[in-house]
Formats: sequence, structure tokens, C-alpha cells
Amino acid sequence: MNRRLLLLVSIGVVIAVVIIIVALKTGPAPQPVTSSEAKSGKYQESPMLRDRVERGELPPVEERLPDNPLVVTPIESVGRYDSELKDGESP
Repeated sequence: MNRRLLLLVSIGVVIAVVIIIVALKTGPAPQPVTSSEAKSGKYQESPMLRDRVERGELPPVEERLPDNPLVVTPIESVGRYDSELKDGESP
């Protein structure tokens, strides 16, 4: 019985530590931009979608964005378009 209790307490401590580490790494909540900033044309078209926009299959990026898009401020730098989804931890 004592071993099971020790195991359960140990697992609980590990879970609590992981939750705290994840919470500390996430940083502050992103701030939304204003409607005028979103419509200012400062957003760049995705290279993967550029051909579809040119063919008229998609509207330009400014027309696809909502009035108040959520814009996340990068921690280090803005990423690049790629075919792989990165988790943020790997180089």
C-alpha cells in the first residue's frame, strides 16, 4: 500500500511540474491588431497560395482576413513557409 501511495504522489508531482513548465513557456496572451492595421496591406501572401490567388480561386489575403485577426508576436523571429509543421522546440 505504501509503494502505491508513493508512486501516485510521485506521478502527481511530475504532472504538476510539467504543467508549471508549460505554463511558464507559453508567455503572455497575444494581442489582436485593430481593423485598420489588418486592412493596411502589411500582410504577405503565402507562397503556397499565391498561384491560387492569381488564378482567381482565392481572394487576396487582405480579403480573407477577419476584421480583427489574432496576430501572435513571435518569441524569437517570424518563421518561414515550409511543408513541415514544427513544434517550436526543434531547430
